[in-house]
Amino acid sequence: MSQLRGFAWRDEGGVAHVYERHLLDAPGNLLNVRIPVFTFPHTVGEFMYFFRPCIHSVILGHGCGEGIFMGFQLPELRQGALPYGQTFRDEIARKILLAALRVNGRFYVFIAFEGPQPELRSQYPFINWFAESLEVSEPSPMRVQRPKARA
Repeated sequence: MSQLRGFAWRDEGGVAHVYERHLLDAPGNLLNVRIPVFTFPHTVGEFMYFFRPCIHSVILGHGCGEGIFMGFQLPELRQGALPYGQTFRDEIARKILLAALRVNGRFYVFIAFEGPQPELRSQYPFINWFAESLEVSEPSPMRVQRPKARA
């Protein structure tokens, strides 16, 4: 990590959590959003499909069960089992994500933020959230989309 200025890592119960130091506790970091209730679905693919919209819905003042879910699941992520029904109450999103990584251990998540002071209502980190199985022969390409200039 010494080559990456401003970054750090820590072992979170067997999960290598790599992060930019100043973003860890930033109020605009979507992983600091407190989720009222979230329950693990059957697979990692379902988790990734429901978890991002859950965070977004909570930011907008709704619960996790509300809103429209769009997207797709990578076939490799569908294979990864989670402890179905395990429920988290009043927990920050980072703890829920780390719990999923800890119990499955066969996928990774990369989230790009738009800058040193992210905004909670920004779409940027939701658009630039990548999850991939560690059991693929060829990883999917990651194309970080730049934020649009504000008028």
